[in-house]
Amino acid sequence: MIERIGVPAEDVTENSVFIKLGLESIDAVLVSGEVEDEFGVELSPSAIFDHETLGGFTAEVVRLMEAQ
Repeated sequence: MIERIGVPAEDVTENSVFIKLGLESIDAVLVSGEVEDEFGVELSPSAIFDHETLGGFTAEVVRLMEAQ
């Protein structure tokens, strides 16, 4: 994801807000697909915006993985 939005990795923390990083809706679609492929969870692209920080989004992915 970091490569997709062009933000240096050292500038991204768990409290980083996706919109402030420049994440757009097409990025959300692509990232959600990548997460589904990598972690085997079904994820709506809106989940990125529903959980606006990296930490919140990560927690949602973990929750979905544990629910399987």
